[in-house]
Amino acid sequence: MERFTELLLDEEKLVKVPTLIIGIAALTIFLLSVNAGLLQLAPTWRLRQLIVDIIIVFAWIGFWFYKRNQLPRNKSNKVGIVLALTTENDKEKERVRTALVRTLGELILGDQLGDWVTIIPLKNHQSQKIIPALKSHAIAVSLTLDGSYDPKSEKQWEKLREG
Repeated sequence: MERFTELLLDEEKLVKVPTLIIGIAALTIFLLSVNAGLLQLAPTWRLRQLIVDIIIVFAWIGFWFYKRNQLPRNKSNKVGIVLALTTENDKEKERVRTALVRTLGELILGDQLGDWVTIIPLKNHQSQKIIPALKSHAIAVSLTLDGSYDPKSEKQWEKLREG
């Protein structure tokens, strides 16, 4: 159970498929033991047991999909600078966060741009999701200058911008 709570606290591990499977297995074991106890206390529980269990398991699956597909939003009216970088391990992630994000934030505040600009750093799984769409949009924009146009890339870009 300690391993499962560790997976829940680290968002990089939370959005991986093994965490979904471990969560379903842990919930199943937990619900089986709770249902056995409730069945001793209230024999009529058997009628509602399956429905409640299915709702709880689907709530976990829905939560997992939400966390996996969620992108941070710029909730203010400021200009958002999105930092979509991927790293291979936790050490690199901390180095990038402290070096780039903190330094960029200090520069923005030092130039008195804090009222107009906000930094939005993405996590690895978010960056891996957004980088291909950004690349295809950049290619589509460069092709537009040549006269051709790719509506599929533009749709994907609009979907990312809207959330």
